[in-house]
Amino acid sequence: MNYFNTRAIEVRKIRHGLRTEANKHLIKMIMSKMEIVQNQKEKREIAYANAIVNNQTASNIQVGKYLRFLTFTGKLFSFGLQVFTLFYGISLIQNGGDLGLFV
Repeated sequence: MNYFNTRAIEVRKIRHGLRTEANKHLIKMIMSKMEIVQNQKEKREIAYANAIVNNQTASNIQVGKYLRFLTFTGKLFSFGLQVFTLFYGISLIQNGGDLGLFV
């Protein structure tokens, strides 16, 4: 389980870095808006901002997929454990074993 958490931390760090980069770029655009307009760099700045947003969207999708995978894996393991316990209990009943574990 520690491996899964380590991988989740790596994926979240990427998302956090992209979010930080987007915030820095937005602040830079706000602070130097007159310079951008005077030097006619609007299209370049907008294209760069769009690229950052697209990267953030892809990163959010990746994090969502990974977290859904972890949730599904946990539910699948839990279901498997329940089925194993059920069949083990049934086999104990059929063989006349001690049911102290289940009571």
